[in-house]
Amino acid sequence: MQEEIKMSEERHRSEMKNLQQKLQDTEERLKAANARIQGQLESKKSEDLEANKKIQQLQKEKDEMLDLAMQRGKLVQKEQSENKKLQKKIEELEKAVQDMEAKFEREAAMVNANLRVRKMQEEMEDAVERRDELEKEFEAYKKHSSSLLQKERELNAKLRHLMG
Repeated sequence: MQEEIKMSEERHRSEMKNLQQKLQDTEERLKAANARIQGQLESKKSEDLEANKKIQQLQKEKDEMLDLAMQRGKLVQKEQSENKKLQKKIEELEKAVQDMEAKFEREAAMVNANLRVRKMQEEMEDAVERRDELEKEFEAYKKHSSSLLQKERELNAKLRHLMG
């Protein structure tokens, strides 16, 4: 009977050792799992911070682009207004040239003096030169306005792309 008790005690000790070993293994696995989870949490926090920084940077860039687009829009409106003024001035000058030409023809018909005819021709040529200069200015202005408008369109397309 004592032998049975010894064997029973031996089995219990063996089971106890096994259970203690299993407990120790389980605790080590738990520690390792906790360490992995902690590492993953820190990695996730770091990724979240980077993503937030990127979002803030993109928002800032978007705001800057919108501001730039607004400024360009105002500039285009101003340029278009100036364009209309120049167009009106050209029309007025063309009318003035026509009036001068009509005046020249009337005065030339009334006075056949070569001196008077030459003077009127010079005035007409001066008016034509002024008109030509204004047309050149107008064309240069038109090209400049078109360029600004094209840049604005490109900027708007970029903004739509960024916002889209």
